[in-house]
Amino acid sequence: MSQEKGFSLSSPNIIVVVLLVIIVAVVIWQFPSLGEDVEEGQDVDVEGLIGEPEESKFSNPDIVESSAELDLEVLPHTGVLDTADYAIVEFTDFLCPFCEQHGRDTFPKISEEFLNEQAVYIFSDMPMMDPQASMDLSVAGMCIYHNSDINELLDYRAMAYDINNPNEENILEVVKELEVDTAKFKDCYQDQEYSDALENNLDVGSDAGVTGVPGFLIGELSEEGVVEGYRLSGALPYEDFEEVLNYLMD
Repeated sequence: MSQEKGFSLSSPNIIVVVLLVIIVAVVIWQFPSLGEDVEEGQDVDVEGLIGEPEESKFSNPDIVESSAELDLEVLPHTGVLDTADYAIVEFTDFLCPFCEQHGRDTFPKISEEFLNEQAVYIFSDMPMMDPQASMDLSVAGMCIYHNSDINELLDYRAMAYDINNPNEENILEVVKELEVDTAKFKDCYQDQEYSDALENNLDVGSDAGVTGVPGFLIGELSEEGVVEGYRLSGALPYEDFEEVLNYLMD
């Protein structure tokens, strides 16, 4: 026998209709003015009910508020830390080609225009792309910085992206081109002296909302190492950094 097509009390269609009626009744009960507007045939200001979205302060709407607490005694920096009121924090990984792009194209402009007694640039490596290789390259960078200075670290950062197989032997070949005490470097590197600090960078970046590299935090810097400001994501053009820094410093 063929079944008749239609509604029944057990039909899913009836259930849907009943649920819709209940939902409409609840909405009208919660917002009586909405019900009056509908009854009178007036336009309903839905945006007024839910509130208008806040306008972004910047031309790039993906720049959002964020903050982080940093260990200023450990993290490499360039600029005058003792007098700086603002910080640009780079969350980065040596295996990230977009990080290399930022270091080549954008960092030099930021350095030239903003790194002075008022602002400092802080490198917070987040070795996340490869658990071993990323960590080894970042540990090497930390050992170079703490056994030499920021200039040698910057030279290393420019060369490290080209290390094809980042093991101790290949990293050491690059280090030998720098003005670094290789014996002290080897002791530091083999002891993985800064691996805990780098693991902490991963937590700090995550807490700041950084989900990929490169990521950036630009903001006011406190004496305790707290940076309160705005998060930027990706290898963005220099103009985005300039806009945020000018906004903060005005």
